[in-house]
Amino acid sequence: MRMPTLEDRIGNSTALVRAIQEGGFITSERTYGGERKVSQAREFKADYDTFLKSTEGKKLQDMYGEAHFDGYGVLDLGKQVVAAVIKTSQGAQYLTLNERYAGKISTYDKAFVLAHEHLHGTGVHSEQGVESRAKSYWQELWHDAVDKISSGKSYCKDKASYVCNAAKGNLYKTAEMYQRMKDTASYRQQASPTKAYA
Repeated sequence: MRMPTLEDRIGNSTALVRAIQEGGFITSERTYGGERKVSQAREFKADYDTFLKSTEGKKLQDMYGEAHFDGYGVLDLGKQVVAAVIKTSQGAQYLTLNERYAGKISTYDKAFVLAHEHLHGTGVHSEQGVESRAKSYWQELWHDAVDKISSGKSYCKDKASYVCNAAKGNLYKTAEMYQRMKDTASYRQQASPTKAYA
């Protein structure tokens, strides 16, 4: 049995094949692209896997389900896009980071981006739909943190928390970051076009 080619996987889209070859992509069977970009794609996948195992990632999956990605990539997505879910004509989904931002995103922003793209990966196509869910999600996390603060806690002992670890255990800063992400999602929901993502 022959191994499917890149063209087989993504539906013979010449532009997408060229973009993937210029970027770096990994799937369960193969890697595509140069060593540096493939390494960045592996790092991006590792970040996503770490996020999914975190308290925030588990909460996201509990609320909205699991996402399925056929691969992970790094390529130039332009100046305005940090990450995207690339869907092919064959139905495959690739979680993709803009190479311009590889290694330059703070942990807080990375959590926001990964949650956003995860929601796309669950089948939510519109930006408004994603931001609406993201707003509810970050608000839930914020409420959880505020409840802990109201009960007299100031230190987050949750070793699995992606955001709390970045905040060095400071529960106030963790709650502040959740609030910021909720507000960002709310703003983006209002500003988002109603059309589906490409």
